[in-house]
Amino acid sequence: MTNGHGIDDEPHLRPPPCPPPCPAPCPAVGHGVNDEPLRATVIAAGHGVGDEPGVSAPAGVTTYRDHLNAGLHRTSPTTTWLATLVAALAAGPWAILAAVFGTSADTQGVAMVVVGPLCEEVAKVAVVFLIVERWPWLFRWRVQVLLAAICGGLVFSVIENLLYLHVYIPDPEPWMVHWRWTVCVALHSGCSLIAGLGMTRVWSTCWRDQQPPDGNHAIPFIAAAALIHGTYNFLALTGEIATR
Repeated sequence: MTNGHGIDDEPHLRPPPCPPPCPAPCPAVGHGVNDEPLRATVIAAGHGVGDEPGVSAPAGVTTYRDHLNAGLHRTSPTTTWLATLVAALAAGPWAILAAVFGTSADTQGVAMVVVGPLCEEVAKVAVVFLIVERWPWLFRWRVQVLLAAICGGLVFSVIENLLYLHVYIPDPEPWMVHWRWTVCVALHSGCSLIAGLGMTRVWSTCWRDQQPPDGNHAIPFIAAAALIHGTYNFLALTGEIATR
């Protein structure tokens, strides 16, 4: 039959049209998506995500690093040693006040074993922590932080011994005098050394990270010092009760 006049050309006998979506014709070779060349996009310097103004500190804003460096530059080494001396001398009286107010007559046993040692160890390094937290540049070296803490414990033990041997105990026996000026001095100085290691950790972390001091670094050291101090008080209290 002539084209257009056969039986297959009847409208009702033609195959149905392709339902949508119809398959798209294949693109010509060289014009498909897979034929696109892979190019690395080069971002000009100063236009990356890290260069956005919100990521870096705005101009004219003082950061904590600037705060530290400014304090360091305006503080002489002599001033840092003077601050170390002040911290050492002030720690003792402050800790004595904390020990007096942290001990009450109705909880004498608990205060001697738990409350008293914790209050004393915190108070002996309180001045050091104040300097580290507010003016960390007043300590130039780790040894200054540690020395201030140890001397604070030493001053505390001297004041405490004077009170015990001349006020609390009217006529102390020679062995008691010797005990307090040896064992008790070593106890307070040693516990302050341990707590001072925590203060040193706080101070050094501040300078290393250029971030404000975090007192949480000192908690394990202060807890260890209080535990040693409390254990000594417990043994002393137990021995006193046993000899009655």
